[in-house]
Formats: sequence, structure tokens, C-alpha cells
Amino acid sequence: MRSFIKNKTLIIFLVALIIRLIFVLLFGDVSNPLLWEYGLIAKNIVNGLGFSMNYPMHQVAYSLILPSAYMPPAYVYILSIFIFVLGDRSITYLLLLFLNCISGAFSAVLIYKISLKYFQFNVAVTAGYLTAFYPPFIYACIDFGPTTIYMMLLGAMWFFGSPTADKFQGRQIFFCGLAGVSLSLMRPEGIIIAISFCLWLLFKHKYSKAFLFIIILIVGISPWIIRNYAVFGTFVPISTSFGLNFWRGHNLNATGTGRDLYGEGIWSSEHVNRKINGIPFDNRYEINKSKIYFKEAISFITEHPEKEILLLIKKIFYFWTIDFTHPLARSFLYILSWLVIFSAFAFGLFQAFKHNYDISLFIFYYIICTILISLFFVLPRYQISLTYGLVPISALGIYSFSNYFSRMITQNKNI
Repeated sequence: MRSFIKNKTLIIFLVALIIRLIFVLLFGDVSNPLLWEYGLIAKNIVNGLGFSMNYPMHQVAYSLILPSAYMPPAYVYILSIFIFVLGDRSITYLLLLFLNCISGAFSAVLIYKISLKYFQFNVAVTAGYLTAFYPPFIYACIDFGPTTIYMMLLGAMWFFGSPTADKFQGRQIFFCGLAGVSLSLMRPEGIIIAISFCLWLLFKHKYSKAFLFIIILIVGISPWIIRNYAVFGTFVPISTSFGLNFWRGHNLNATGTGRDLYGEGIWSSEHVNRKINGIPFDNRYEINKSKIYFKEAISFITEHPEKEILLLIKKIFYFWTIDFTHPLARSFLYILSWLVIFSAFAFGLFQAFKHNYDISLFIFYYIICTILISLFFVLPRYQISLTYGLVPISALGIYSFSNYFSRMITQNKNI
């Protein structure tokens, strides 16, 4: 049986990897990659300018370089290592997409392994293949962002941190903590996801594991916090983008997502820009800019409570259905994929409660993800990350439905 499980692990990995490699080779844009702010900072590091961002000055784009913590450091350093070693050229970005493919394949294996801890073998296999074939997961591999690696780290944290056996295993919790640190430094919300996992460990009365996990987490992110304090003179746990992202979810033009109803990104307003234009260009530029956005968001919340409630309803609706403001989320394949996975999830959730499966880990995750988008706003990549946690329950739904359908066919044959 153990050999059979090992073979399944390898097959799921290879299937997921091959699908992603083919997709990257067909659709990956490596000649003109969209690297976002991650790329700007990474290239500055390679050019000896440190962890810094480019800002416009005297209406000249990207003319001023200032110390930054706008993006978390993990993916930035991955990019900078690739660019430093291989250069700023197409082969570098192709290999980065290959890294996404490998991460995506490991993500499928990890979901399979995690599902083995909570459900029967066939459900776990279904979960592995569902992750391997789910179109948005495959599409994420051609994006020059940390989404695919982030999901792999999330799966690693769950896998190493939630063994079904009661026996304490120090090595597993060390790797769990390491995954939690990497998750926290990969995307701003990662630290909240990691802390919520620690709360789940406490909920499950795994006090020793929770204590070690939080110690590893604190030690792991402390160099970045110390660096930020030395540079900015204030406490910045992960990123200086908090104020902007908070404002994007709480302002007069907010829709509940990161875009307006015409599909354009909501990044600022004339009122906010006037205040930002008065900020001096010094080491605290990002800090002061974030404070302005945060204060404006708080003013909106206090002055327009009825609109804030409506925005909350919209955010939850978009998050658990479809973000119709985003062009990618409006695609037929994305909508169809989500409808299938969510329908299977709804039936799987019913089966999980009916048969008393322990799905508290996933419930914690769904709640925290929903709270996060309520605080900020909805984007397809947030729903993609949520979907990674839905897959085990969706697999239970698919397997249960297939069994029910098989029984119905057998009964009809016997009649």
C-alpha cells in the first residue's frame, strides 16, 4: 500500500508538471514579462541600489529611487537572484515560469497528502488530480507573481503542521514554521494566514506545536522587521502597502474589488493625490504615504457607514461568486471552473458535516480569507488562493457524488 501511495504521489506530480510546462511553453510571455513592483525592486537590488523603489519626480516617471518595503522580500529576492545569475533576458523569465510549474506540481502533491490525513484514499487522489487540472491554477503559472509559490508554501505549512498522529514530531513543526515564515515574507496577507494557523493549533490543543511555530515565525521574520526599523525608523512588520490596500477597499469609488465597474484599477483619487504631493521625498516617503491612505479610509468608514456595510456585502458576494469587474475573472473558462469547484465544495461540505469529518483547519482558513477581503478588497488571485483550500472538500463532494451516481445506476440495473 505504501508503495502504491508513493506511485500515486509521483504520478500526480508528473501530470501536474507536464500540463503546466506545456501551458507555459504555449502561452508564457518571456520577451516582455510583467514583473510589477517585484521586478522594479529586484532590478534595483541587482544594480546595487538596495531594496528600493522608483518614484516619479517633476513628472518624470521612475526618476527617484527611495528605500522601500512596498513589497514583501521573499519573491523579490527570488527574482533578483535569477536576474543576477542569468541576466535580464528571456531565458531567465522562462526559467522563472518553470519554477512556477514545479511549485504548482508540488502544490498538487501537497493537497493530495493533506487530504490523506483527513479523508479516505480515493478522495485524496481526487484532490490531487483536481489541483493538477484546475484551469486557474494552471493559468497562474504564466503570471510573474508569487501566487503559485505562495500556494505551495501554504500547502507545506498545512502538511507539516497538521499530522493526524498525536505524537510530537519536532522536525515536522520546524518545517511547518519555515513554511510559515516563507509564506509571511511572500505576500502581505501571509503573516495573517500563518498566525491563524497558529490559532488553529491552539484550538486543537496542540500547545507545544503552537508555541514552537510562533517562535520560529517571530525569529524568521525578525531580520526583515529589524531592517525596516533601521531604514524607516518605525515598526513595519511586512509591507508599507497596507494603507493603500486598505484605502482601495474603503473609499467613495470602491466597488468591493480592486477595480471599478469598467475594469479600471482603483489606485488613487484627486483628493488623496493632493495630500500625497505634499509628502517630502525622503526615507519615510512610503510610510507617510501609507498613513495618508489609511486616514482617508478611516474617514470614509466613519462618515459613510451605510456605504461601508454595502461594500462589505459586495466583497463577500464577489469573493464567493465571481468578480465581474476583473477581465480575467469574466472569462468563460474561469467562471465554469469556479462553478464546478464551488458546487462540488457545497456538496462536499454537506458530506463532511454529515459524516463528522474534522475539517476545522479548512474552516479556519475560509473564515480568515473572508475577513481579509472584508478588510481590503477582492481580486481573482485571492479567490484562487481560497480555492486551494476548497479543493479537499470539493474532492470529497465529487467522490461522494460519483458513489451516489454509481449506486443509482446499479439499483436501476437491478430493477
